[in-house]
Amino acid sequence: MRAVPAVAAVQKDKPAVSRHWVYSFSLFKMASDSVDTVLLVFAAALGASATTVALVDAVGDIGAVVGLVVIGGLADKLGPRWWFLGLLLACPALVMFGFAATSSIALIIGLSVVWGIVFVGPMPLTSVIIMRSFPQHRWSEQHVRISTMNTLGTTMGMVVAVVWLGIGEHFLGDLAALRIFFMIGVGLIVASTVTGLFWLGRAGSAPDPTLVRVSKYQAARPAASGNGARYGHAVPAGEPLGEKERRAASRAPYSDRLKSVFVVNGVYFIGLGMSVSVIPVYLRSQLNAPVFLMMSAAVASSLASTFSMPFIGRAMSKPMSLRLFPVAIGVRGLLLIAVGLVGFVLPQHVALGAVVLCMVGVGVCGAAVSVCTSLRVSRFAPPGMVGSTSGRYTALTFLALAVGSVAGGVIAEHVGYSYVFALSALWLFVAAVLSVRL
Repeated sequence: MRAVPAVAAVQKDKPAVSRHWVYSFSLFKMASDSVDTVLLVFAAALGASATTVALVDAVGDIGAVVGLVVIGGLADKLGPRWWFLGLLLACPALVMFGFAATSSIALIIGLSVVWGIVFVGPMPLTSVIIMRSFPQHRWSEQHVRISTMNTLGTTMGMVVAVVWLGIGEHFLGDLAALRIFFMIGVGLIVASTVTGLFWLGRAGSAPDPTLVRVSKYQAARPAASGNGARYGHAVPAGEPLGEKERRAASRAPYSDRLKSVFVVNGVYFIGLGMSVSVIPVYLRSQLNAPVFLMMSAAVASSLASTFSMPFIGRAMSKPMSLRLFPVAIGVRGLLLIAVGLVGFVLPQHVALGAVVLCMVGVGVCGAAVSVCTSLRVSRFAPPGMVGSTSGRYTALTFLALAVGSVAGGVIAEHVGYSYVFALSALWLFVAAVLSVRL
């Protein structure tokens, strides 16, 4: 059987991309994730109500759902071509400039839809870059590298946001400091685009090595490194599959356990979206927190998630890993109840510190949930469909967050913040119960 030259070249020769390629995506996450958090603070600083802030968050999540589906399909077809990569990396800079230049809440809501699409743009492309630019035995290594650098970029962006807003708020005022931070984000996106094109310019458009015909021997031999090797989908030894074969592979049914993972995911993120979207307004209106302290809560959660990830990874190899998923969801619900109560039972200066401590716990629990769900999606996905299953899972996540954000904003404005956190915790407890059997 003839081998595919492009695939064979990837497997035998050294990678066509620089080993520094992950740093360009780290710069992107440093800008995009921090701006995504600052955007809600900016809307609250402009005087938007809790419902309006939640709407800004929700429409961004809906835009992300659209972006994941559309850009994911384009990434499979186009591959890491230089113009496609540059477009995905550069577009967020234009939206950030729009945020910095306007004071209209209506325009911010409209830009948030576009922001949601471009915010997730490079996500589907990273897996394509790894599969088409590196030999198979280095895929796991590169996935770990990109995940680590993305998390580090997010944390660094949050730290920069807190430091700058703490200084800028004192000398320039809230709104001026926030607008300048958006322009700092533009500069980081430009740096990400330039370095990405430099380090990934030779990535090319090699065919997907997971969609190839294999011999009977290859298809029947035992698994060497996961589901793909067992079923022959990860062995790039033959010609690419035809269009009919690709469509047949994409119609493989999901197992009942994978469907249960999707259900738990939807319930969990609806509950999480209720509370996360109103926390900036809650801190501003109920605790009179300055902008840099509002960002400190998000930074504390991000740092806790980053530093706890290695320990959670080790715990997943032990018997307790089966119980880690429901326990993490349940504890996160309790912590969100605590966040809602401290503003009513503690003095202001003590309450702000208690919120930051609670957000540390929320970050640790969030890291545990993220690791557990990623492993379950990969384990239960049909052979050769891990990428599309992960994309649908992420799209459902953003959709659930959008529904929860709108519900949380409406409840906060018409009933009260304590009810938002209580209902959010209730949804998380339901998700924890449903996840026990996974």
